[in-house]
Amino acid sequence: MLHLRARHNCPSASPDIIGCGETIFPNNISRQEACKLYESVLLPANNDSCKAMTNYQFRSVNVEWALFCDKEHGVKNTISYQMLGVMIGALIFGQLSDLFGRKTVGLCCIVGTIVTGSMSALAHNLFSFTLLRFTVGIFVGGNSTVMYVYVIENVPTNARFAVKTLVTWSPNFIILSLIAYLSGEWRTLLLAMNLLASPSLICFLFLYESPYWLLDKGRTNEAQNVLKKTSIWGITTKRYENSEELLEACIQQEQQRRNAKSKRYYFYHLFSSWKLFQYNLIISFTFRWVL
Repeated sequence: MLHLRARHNCPSASPDIIGCGETIFPNNISRQEACKLYESVLLPANNDSCKAMTNYQFRSVNVEWALFCDKEHGVKNTISYQMLGVMIGALIFGQLSDLFGRKTVGLCCIVGTIVTGSMSALAHNLFSFTLLRFTVGIFVGGNSTVMYVYVIENVPTNARFAVKTLVTWSPNFIILSLIAYLSGEWRTLLLAMNLLASPSLICFLFLYESPYWLLDKGRTNEAQNVLKKTSIWGITTKRYENSEELLEACIQQEQQRRNAKSKRYYFYHLFSSWKLFQYNLIISFTFRWVL
């Protein structure tokens, strides 16, 4: 019963320490005061057997590995390392998708996310957990970048807003909250998330390569076949014939562009001038707030 005792009317998302060993803390103290009491019982006597009694809504890594009070910073740093991985993945896989194709690189990112995400559920300490989540972040960053471009290059202009609004972070947070509530602890949650992500891997196998990327690489016949296969869905014969004419015009225009001498651009060109640097800096810090 002591484990169910709460100091507040509603327990917080982070675990609350309500006692240590046979010592029960007062009911009306703050988290900071509880940490001081916990350390006063644990540290002076070097009492390793003093197991913290906690009240929590979700069995997180904090609860399983007893990362309370000062040790909570290590868990928060894990989030920072994961987001660092996202940034690195966006830089690396974005460039790779320009070289090897959206589908190929996107498929690698999905496989990497599912595999490393499932492996992180088997972590036995904070270091291995942080390392695996950093790796997951790399693949997630790559997948986000590649799929964003893939949608723009394949989805019609009038449908892009709906796709990017419905299939994005905000609606999935609602689903994630429900899964977390049903899971009850972090290992089950990670396995459930990656299990639910597995069908996307199967669906991705049946997708076509981006026709824009194929045209850019001079593979016009493949691009033409892809556009023919995707254009017949939900359109009439007349519209299909019009799309054929438009396709031929696009291919000719792309071939003319490729025949002209053009410079290949890489990521570092975004910062090749002070004006571009300012533009990208503003977009980087404001786009997330818009989302």
